Amino acid sequence: KNRYTNLPLTVLFGSSPRREKILAVEILSQEGHENAVPLLLDALGKFRNDELLHIKILHALGKSGSMEAVPTLLDSFADSRVAIRLASVKSLALFQNLGAAFYKQAFARYRIVEELKSLFRREESESVRAAIVAVFSQLEAPDVVPFLLSVLKESSPIVQAKCISVCAQFHDPTVAYYIEPYIHNPHSLIAATAAAALYNINRSYRERSREVLENLLESKKPQAREAALAALATVEADWCGRTLLNFVTSPHQSERFHAALGLARQGDTRGCELLAEQVVTGSSADIVRFHDSFRTFSHTVQKKIGGYLSVAVSHHIRMFLKKHPHDALEHLAAPDLERFIMLYEILERYQEASDLQEALDEKR
Repeated sequence: KNRYTNLPLTVLFGSSPRREKILAVEILSQEGHENAVPLLLDALGKFRNDELLHIKILHALGKSGSMEAVPTLLDSFADSRVAIRLASVKSLALFQNLGAAFYKQAFARYRIVEELKSLFRREESESVRAAIVAVFSQLEAPDVVPFLLSVLKESSPIVQAKCISVCAQFHDPTVAYYIEPYIHNPHSLIAATAAAALYNINRSYRERSREVLENLLESKKPQAREAALAALATVEADWCGRTLLNFVTSPHQSERFHAALGLARQGDTRGCELLAEQVVTGSSADIVRFHDSFRTFSHTVQKKIGGYLSVAVSHHIRMFLKKHPHDALEHLAAPDLERFIMLYEILERYQEASDLQEALDEKR
């Protein structure tokens, strides 16, 4: 085990290029490395100015699930960089059974709740605020519910919708009382999310929820249809699957993406294949949305999508090299490099991701 740990440590703290250091961090985040967390904490301080490596280390600390890493993750909430704050919150979300694990560490859990609430109040980034709300769904703390209800009343549409989704995860029929007023909200994202949540929570709301979602799907506004499709992805009902199938051939890329995402979540083989193609050919924003959803899929569905995604990525790279036989992947445009880096990381093919990251850094 010592030899297994010493090699990546030598790479991480030595003079190796960044791509090898990133691979070393990934190796250290895997099981079997003794005392990896203190070493990763040391590395975090050493590479504070390297944003990408800093984010990778935060992610590794989150995967470790070690209470020793929690104070550093919380301290990172004060970082001036949005990307670091977002990575810190998402790393905290990686802890398995967050509430149960902290049940015997009452003071640690109290600080986590307070730090999350404090960051939420001062944070301007909607991505960070939405990530904070998602973490609250994992905490078993008595003041989480009052906080979520206050967020539900005072936040932006994006965060309100996220908050509704989180409240629905409590599987408490009484939560319908608090969500029901939002089912006819003028903002389509809020209305669609509330309708889907109520459909899943309480059978008495199903007819009304379905009517709201179907009306949004018939809207002339693309944003309304997209919101409804995203909400349908969270509803397990036969009629939802049939509706999603109708949109996989939509002329609008965002609608095809959300339809495929919903089908894939349900384990539909065609949906998994279509989603892989949509992700590879879509925008960086699509990949981010996919990655956030991918973590919530069952292991079986993740494995199925991963297989199709690996084939789709390899195919598109082969097509690029066939079209440009004298060019290397490094000659891709910066937006394309960013997309393939993100895809390789989802597939945990870190060597390829690191090589392309180096090429992207040289372009900047």
